[in-house]
Amino acid sequence: MRPSLPSGSNAEIRGRVRFSDGRPPCLASMSVFADGLPFAAFNVVPPSWIPSLELTVHARARPVPGWLRFVLRTRFLFGGYLEEDGELWDETGTLVAQSRQLAALV
Repeated sequence: MRPSLPSGSNAEIRGRVRFSDGRPPCLASMSVFADGLPFAAFNVVPPSWIPSLELTVHARARPVPGWLRFVLRTRFLFGGYLEEDGELWDETGTLVAQSRQLAALV
């Protein structure tokens, strides 16, 4: 069993993402981006294989062409599991997708 997040830890990452070939994001690509980003927990545990047990992605709006901003947060990391909440925002500042993931710490 792994301990919970240490007090004062920041299991959060922010950044921007887009397709390498420059094509615009679409509703179907929201799942690709939500699942392909690194875990926020890597800020507090060494990077390793963290298999997803459950992933839910809610497409909220059609994104405009360009970069997507993201923020991923993990609030609970204990008992061999973690949860992560994610948000994807397009260049106009519109929330285009939200995600929630449960994963195992191996």
